[in-house]
Amino acid sequence: MDTTSLTKRLKIEIDGWPSLGGNEISKEDIRNTKERLGPKEEIIKAFGLNLFSFSVSLLFTNYAIYIKDIQNKTEDIIRWWEITKVSYENEHFMFFNSEGKNFKNINVRTFFPKEISIYTGVGFSGDLTSVASIAPNPLQLAQENKYSEAIEAVNYYITIESSIELYVTRAFIYYDKAIKSNDNKNLLQEALTEIEKTIDYCKDHEECWKLHKYKGHLLELMGKITDSRNAYMKSLAEAPEEQKYELQNRTTKLEEANADLWDNYILRVPYKERKYIMLVEDSKIKNCAVSGITIFNSSNVPNCINFYDNMPLNNELYVGHPYNPSVYIPYNQAEDILFQDKIQEFCYILQQLGAEEITITSLKGRKINETNNKKEEVEVAANAGRFGNASLNIDSSTSNLMDRTSHEQYDVKYVYDPIDMPKVPSETIWYQNQPKWQRIVQSRIDGNTLEWTECISSKLKFFTSSSEKEDIKAKLKVLMANIEGRSYKEEEKQLKEETETIWRVSVKFRSKKLLQEKSQSRNTISSTLTDTEKEFLNEVRFCIEDDGVIDNSEQIFLNKTREKFGLTEERAKELQESLLKPQFTENEKEYINALSELMIDGQIPESAQRIVERFRNLYEIDEQRANEIEKKYAHGL
Repeated sequence: MDTTSLTKRLKIEIDGWPSLGGNEISKEDIRNTKERLGPKEEIIKAFGLNLFSFSVSLLFTNYAIYIKDIQNKTEDIIRWWEITKVSYENEHFMFFNSEGKNFKNINVRTFFPKEISIYTGVGFSGDLTSVASIAPNPLQLAQENKYSEAIEAVNYYITIESSIELYVTRAFIYYDKAIKSNDNKNLLQEALTEIEKTIDYCKDHEECWKLHKYKGHLLELMGKITDSRNAYMKSLAEAPEEQKYELQNRTTKLEEANADLWDNYILRVPYKERKYIMLVEDSKIKNCAVSGITIFNSSNVPNCINFYDNMPLNNELYVGHPYNPSVYIPYNQAEDILFQDKIQEFCYILQQLGAEEITITSLKGRKINETNNKKEEVEVAANAGRFGNASLNIDSSTSNLMDRTSHEQYDVKYVYDPIDMPKVPSETIWYQNQPKWQRIVQSRIDGNTLEWTECISSKLKFFTSSSEKEDIKAKLKVLMANIEGRSYKEEEKQLKEETETIWRVSVKFRSKKLLQEKSQSRNTISSTLTDTEKEFLNEVRFCIEDDGVIDNSEQIFLNKTREKFGLTEERAKELQESLLKPQFTENEKEYINALSELMIDGQIPESAQRIVERFRNLYEIDEQRANEIEKKYAHGL
């Protein structure tokens, strides 16, 4: 662009104008004025006007017309390149842009303090139009597909006036070029880069909504649908009211056209990008958008998203489970819920490894008894697959022997009766990302570890850092400010800082030697079973699964089942004993032998109770387990 020629032509044109009736500013005043202009802006004419006792200065440069009202401290800037046409009506000069919009009206007295004829006014408006036609209009050039010239012109104007409007104009030119390029990837990326730079430069400016709209369209053309939606949502939140309807339609159409993406949202979108979500009423979503928090219409949430409480609330911040993609948890309860989830899975793994006894001790923060009121809720959640694993039930097949409280800590102990060899659970969430857990599994499968202790903290350093929490806190405040009926105090509840909780989990395993004996015994029987015998064993398992005992009514049922299946009485008894007898450890068998020597007519006399207690201690059998054994023994086992 020949800027020297442009300035020269403007100077010739303006010098030919009729006298404006004011006093030309002195050279000294011109020098002073020049200092506040850019180095590439040249003063062509300057007047000082006394208009109805108001002091007004009128400045013509190679870039714009400056009208300064000194007394009222106002200044109008009319850039030559913005003017497409000037008309004269009702003693006003009316300035129109390339879109035909009347963007400025200036009273004739500003230019001509003395009265002029309509002819002079019309003629001067033509002169202004003529001068304006010399200055290239970047937007007009873009409409004519002269993009290189358009960018060159706007870059030149930016060297004179580094205004946000010019940066937005330049971004639009890149955008316009890209969307007319038949999806040229290089041009789309070039435009996206320019727009993102401009967004950073003019953040929070009233024109910024346009940039987010352009960005959303480019990302849509590039196939980056979630990013496109986020950009449209940002534009929707910042746009003037009259623009919101069109932007909301764009967002809706984008979602409808990409239904498969939303159905698989948790798999297709990286965790970092979908980590935080919020549901908002449809009528309020047009005001809600911040980076880092994905907003969904409460009536149109992706089907693949499951909420921890199954009843998601509007205006509640949710965070995605770090290892279970489909689950979203209330942010203000996340640490507590994830901690419970982690503890449950660890105990489940220990059970699968052959745990005989698990003791949980609270060392810091929340005590175990403080979560007992949530126990039923947690177990229901586990069985319903809330954590992706129906077996995560810490109390499954256990005897809760002891709850011990003190000022410092709270203990809970669970006792199990494992019968299978150690194995790796097939359905886990945390295990794949816990090296210590993997080591204990390996030590049980490859070796015969008998005891292990692990401390588990509620603080997940990788999950949400302090800086991330502060960032989310600031964004949530902005978001809540746009939602009616929510005050800062209400929203602060979602951001409370959790105190760290540390629990120690200690486990004692049954020796693999004992488990192997039981496993071999069952395998030997199982390898020779007929289909009918397997069905009979299933019925036996059903009878003993509640209390480990076959009572009279259950035995009658099994006898009828045996007859129907055509099994002999001897074979049925053998099959029953194959499930019942291997449940006793070597110590338990010794205890049973001792009981048999004490019993008279199938009963242990009162006088022998003290000796029974001694036998329990001798064979290291706790009272509850001893009662179970005595009950089974009383039924002939």
